Amino acid sequence: MTRKRYPYCAKCGGEINPNKYDDCDHYYLTDEGPLCRECYLDDAEEYLRLNTEEFAALTGVPVVYLEV
Repeated sequence: MTRKRYPYCAKCGGEINPNKYDDCDHYYLTDEGPLCRECYLDDAEEYLRLNTEEFAALTGVPVVYLEV
C-alpha cells in the first residue's frame, strides 16, 4: 500500500486532503505556496477591497465617476 502525501496550506497550515474534507478536491497555487479554499477566498476578498476599480476593469464592469 502506498501512502499519499497531500499539500499543506501555506497560510493556515491545514492539510489539503480530499479524503478528509469535502472542499479539498483542489487547491490554489500562489507565490506564497498552496492555499486552501478558505485562505484563497480571504486573499481574494482583501484584493477586491483594496483594488475595486482594477477588479471592475478585469471583469468588464464600467466605473462611473460622479462630480460633487
